This record gives sequence, C-alpha cells and structure tokens, in this order.
Amino acid sequence: MKAPGAMHGSGNAAPSAPARRRKPRTDWSAYLYVFPATVLLLVFSIWPLFFGFWISLWKWGIGPQKFVGFANYAAIFTRDLVQDNGAGTLAPGPIGQALLNTAYYVAGSVAVSIVLAFVLAYLLFRIKTFRNTLQSLFFLPYATTIVASALVFIWIFDPQRGIANAVLKGLGLPAQTWLLDPTPAAARFISLVTGTPAAEVANPYMGPSVAMCVVILFNIWNTLGFSIMIYLSGLASLPAELLDACALDGAGERQTIRHIVLPLMKPTTLFLLMYSTVHSFKSFTPIFSLTQGGFSGGNGTQEAGGPLGTTNVLTTEIFNNFYQRQDQVGYASAVSFLLLALLITLTLVQFRLLGRRSDFD
Repeated sequence: MKAPGAMHGSGNAAPSAPARRRKPRTDWSAYLYVFPATVLLLVFSIWPLFFGFWISLWKWGIGPQKFVGFANYAAIFTRDLVQDNGAGTLAPGPIGQALLNTAYYVAGSVAVSIVLAFVLAYLLFRIKTFRNTLQSLFFLPYATTIVASALVFIWIFDPQRGIANAVLKGLGLPAQTWLLDPTPAAARFISLVTGTPAAEVANPYMGPSVAMCVVILFNIWNTLGFSIMIYLSGLASLPAELLDACALDGAGERQTIRHIVLPLMKPTTLFLLMYSTVHSFKSFTPIFSLTQGGFSGGNGTQEAGGPLGTTNVLTTEIFNNFYQRQDQVGYASAVSFLLLALLITLTLVQFRLLGRRSDFD
C-alpha cells in the first residue's frame, strides 16, 4: 500500500525546480503605451537642454561661428557681473543689474503674494455667504490673458489719462509717470515726504524703481487667485474636529492660526513658495508687455527692460542677447543656464529649510 504523499496525480504534483525558478513573462505592451510620451519628452525637453548647452560653448549668430568653450560663462562672471564704474569703485554690470532687478521682482512678488493669499484664503474659508462668487472673482485675473491684463494696467497707470493719477490728484498729491519712472520707489517716497529732489537721495541699491513696483503689483494681482485656490484646498483638508476642539478649549482665532493652521499648512506653503519663485524667475511676458518695448541698448536698438533698464531681469536680458544683439546667441544660452542653476539652488535651499520629512508625515 502506497503512502498518501506518494500518490501521483496531476492536481497534487509538486512543481519542478526549473518551473519554480522561471521568471515572470515580460509584457512588452506596457512599453508601447509610454513610448509616445517618452519620445515627446526627449524631443521637446531633454534634447533642447543638451543642445542649448552645446550652443553656449560657441560664438553663435545665425549659426555656429567659433567654438569658444566656457568663454561665455567666464564673460558672465569676469566682465558682466561686476564692473568698474570709472570712479575707482565697483558697480553692477549688465548681468549683475539684471540679477538685482530679478531679486527685487521675485522677493516683492512672492512674499506679498503668499502672505496676502493666506489671509484672503482663511477669510474665505471662514465665511459662508458669497464664497463661490468671491472665489471666482479672485481667480478671474489668473484666468485672463496676461497681455490683455497688461493693457488694462497700462491704461490705469497712464501718466495723462490713468485712474491712478486721477486718485493722486484727488488726494492733493502730484501725478506720477509710473511705468516710465526709473527712480527708486524709496527715493520717490522720501521726496514726497521731505520735499527733497529724488535725484539727490537716490542710489542704485535703494530698491526697485517705480516702474518695477508697478510690474510687481501686476504680478501679484495676476497670480493671487491661484495661490488663494491652493490655500483653500489645503484649508479644506484640515480636520474639522481639531478646529472644533480648539474652539471648545477656548483658543482664540490668533492662537488657532499660529499653533494649528500654519503648521498644518506648511506643505502647502512650501509648494506655493517653490511654484511662485520659479514662476517669477521665468516671468517675461508681463515685463515686456508693461514696459512696451523697453529702453535703448548700447547699439541703438530698442531692448526689453525699460525704463533705463530698471525692469531688465534675467529673462529680458536673455531675450535682448538672443534677438537684439549681434552674434550673442551663445552668450544668451549661457545666461539661460545661469538662470537654471539659480532655480535649482533655490529649490534645494527651500527644501532644506522648509521641507523636512517630518512635516509631511
């Protein structure tokens, strides 16, 4: 009589060793689905990145003229970042001034936009009446074409017929030239308060010009609705029982915001900070549209970034070198990679300072 384990049957047969070691069959059809997206990514993202770096190693006009290696990058740091102003002191060069203007633009746009967006989003979160209507009104500027919105701003701040000057005249204040004024806004304010001519107190490091402040105001107005919607999404995900417990324990509105809402909204703030920073660094259309062409370049051409280059940021400097200046395509590409390096560095710093892993757990 055979033991039960020795019985032979198709249903009870143990799998052989080769069958146990057999690898799962690869389903190649999955690669067919990702192949089109991979090709598009390579053609429109990866290849232009490498080709742009290749261009930056050349003196390039309509086509390649001379291989110069890293000379374009060296020119940025040795020639155009800082220059001798002829009086024995150093002053910002074209790239240095563009970096300074970019810092003004990014700092003013991002800081004010995020703080204002959180305040408005929290107010909308707390109210019930007309919430949807108000959300739509705040989001409308973000959904509107930038060029069309810029034309409205140009009309508002028109020196002759603008609403802004009409308001100033109604308050008994002198009219301003706004988008045509290269004077630092701080110097203009001191001049209005003290009566001292703005030219006597102005210096290149007093902050953004009046024209740049108008551009910053436009960027805040244009992007505020998006930030509000992101904050509202984050606020809607807060545990309702936690907010109710704070109210039952007698915590005031300020204490609830400081100790509960703000810490829980830190991931949302980090996302908005990163998005707004990158968006502001890459901003070109608002500046070009509001300044209506720009200022006269060294070769007599009309370049973006006016008046007198006070709104000339890195993106407009790239545009000027690429389109307005002869044989500077390679140099423009080098400046583009400087901008890319700045964005990567700032993103890593933001992650390091704000994006600790425990905050997302």
